[in-house]
Amino acid sequence: MPTTEQNNSIELSEIVQKHQHFKIFKPYNCLSQFVQERMKNKKLLGDFYDFPDGTMAIGRLDHDSEGLLLLTTDGMMSHKIRDKSIEKEYYVQ
Repeated sequence: MPTTEQNNSIELSEIVQKHQHFKIFKPYNCLSQFVQERMKNKKLLGDFYDFPDGTMAIGRLDHDSEGLLLLTTDGMMSHKIRDKSIEKEYYVQ
């Protein structure tokens, strides 16, 4: 019979495995979001692929920008990556 510690480990690994992470090249003239704003008819990230429910962008790129964008279904992972304690470097042209 598994101990409580083993059960917690099993439950935690099951939770972690449920999350998915994606990288996408966000094209110019596309919003870094999945939900359409009222009265705006603009391309969204969800228009390019059938992402699972709860997928969110980790950060964002402006509508008139293009480049690598990370997506996840894990809100805590998104929060950790966006935290100011993680150094980020951006190249802009």
